[in-house]
Amino acid sequence: MNDDKLGVVARAFLLAVLSALAAVAILPYASAFPSLIIEDDGFFYAEIARNISALGFSTFDGLHETSGYHLLWMAVMAGTSWVLQLVSSQPEFLLWGYLSLSLFVISVYTVLFFNSLEARILVCVLSLMCSLLMEVNLLVLLILPIYHVLFDRVQNGASVPLWFYGLIALIPLVRIDATIMLAVPIFYLLITDRRIGFGCGIALLFGLAVQLVVMKLFFGHIFSVSSTLKAADMEGSRLISNLLHRGADYTLRNLLAFGLLVLAFGLAVIRRHWLAVAIVISVAGFYAAHLIFNHQRHWYFLPVYLPAFYMVVKLWPVSGWLFRIFRPGALVAALILGMGFGLGYQLTHIPARINSLAFVKQANAILDRSDVVFQVDGSGWTGFFLDAHLVNGDGLVNSYEYANSLVNGALAGYLDDIGADYVLVNKPYRDNLVVDIGGLQVSESDLEPVLETALQSDYRFTQFKLYRLK
Repeated sequence: MNDDKLGVVARAFLLAVLSALAAVAILPYASAFPSLIIEDDGFFYAEIARNISALGFSTFDGLHETSGYHLLWMAVMAGTSWVLQLVSSQPEFLLWGYLSLSLFVISVYTVLFFNSLEARILVCVLSLMCSLLMEVNLLVLLILPIYHVLFDRVQNGASVPLWFYGLIALIPLVRIDATIMLAVPIFYLLITDRRIGFGCGIALLFGLAVQLVVMKLFFGHIFSVSSTLKAADMEGSRLISNLLHRGADYTLRNLLAFGLLVLAFGLAVIRRHWLAVAIVISVAGFYAAHLIFNHQRHWYFLPVYLPAFYMVVKLWPVSGWLFRIFRPGALVAALILGMGFGLGYQLTHIPARINSLAFVKQANAILDRSDVVFQVDGSGWTGFFLDAHLVNGDGLVNSYEYANSLVNGALAGYLDDIGADYVLVNKPYRDNLVVDIGGLQVSESDLEPVLETALQSDYRFTQFKLYRLK
């Protein structure tokens, strides 16, 4: 092994060690709910990965097959889980391993594509704001080198390496909708450099084909169950809701995304770097699709923030007063975002986090591993930490059969069909209906209260109540 390769291995090992140590530091914070750095959906990945490696099939609850995830990231998570479970299957240990993996991915793209310390700090803050354990970290790790090659080599007429096409082919396997992030650059290349444009298009189509074929072979459907449900729920525009009716959190996140995109686009136009313009337009297309048609979640912003910020870094003036304010500006932005979204979030959710930790400990003292618990909303975190079969009720990580029944309003009798023992809710309900989804209605009179959270909290998603079915 030559010195260059040895240096790469040494740096990667150092990043892995530092990531593992950082995971130890944040594990207590990440283990409670709500946690800004891990959304509930992150625990979907954590639990399914554990079950794939331990049980040998794709399931969230240990009972029903699910496809509610993105393939490539789940493959990475499941492989990591298999290695971890050679040592221990305790949820805290597995969570440490998953955190180490996510932090390692973040550290790699931070070190590779951002040079100044201030920019790296800002990248880390933005990454932590957008949920660990999610596929978007891997998406950023793959998309940034693609943009790097497009920016530095293709614009200057240089040839591209073979691995460039390989990365393009992997994009649909990470997130199928991320193909939008390459559409405009490929269209531009088909006009200006047909050979490279044609190669990029073939690679992207190949990746799409592999994604669809693998889904069909393994699950009998070309789209995941979560995608199917989200498509069925897509009624009209959600633009106003996402911008104005989701609270200050989402309003500020959208303003940040819009600001970075406008800044990157303006710099690209001023520099007359038309391929950079195409990249920014594609990133904006990904952002707009989720802003208008989807119920935005925190992790949707990362594939917008970091590619846009990368374009800003690449296009920023290298002299003059703008050059001098960049590094202190990045540091100030990191501090403001870290304090506002990090410390502020933590201080306003202390009772909720105490509730969640106390509740899951008390619930595990009541539940047996063979018990079947049904929960509609917020089932990722509880499913990972509860010692029982927790069946996901919103359908995102349940079976296709469940999703069809949910959409058609035919879930009546479902709890009897699965032999459910308990019902768990995490937020207030109306009209004494503890469960009311897809034709399945369960009222308080059908249930016996077993356990509820001890502290009053203004965070509605940790007002846990556990009921036993009569």
